[in-house]
Amino acid sequence: ESERPLEDYKIIRGELGAYNKELLDKPEYVFVSKSDMVSPAELKKIITALKKKNKHTYPLSILDEDQMKQVKKILADITKKKMA
Repeated sequence: ESERPLEDYKIIRGELGAYNKELLDKPEYVFVSKSDMVSPAELKKIITALKKKNKHTYPLSILDEDQMKQVKKILADITKKKMA
């Protein structure tokens, strides 16, 4: 719902770094939630801008079964790596 997702991302990264710089080195995924609430053109613009900062950026809408499956796969992969 943010009108400035890239700015929000930068603020969050700054806050994480201020709390603990080690957090900035951990793997990170960005999910653009409520992606069904914006036009496809606007979503593409948001995703493209965020991917310049983090290649692991994905749209997410609970109304989109494919997107939900993608998130489940990502979470399963993270869990699998942590268990290894």
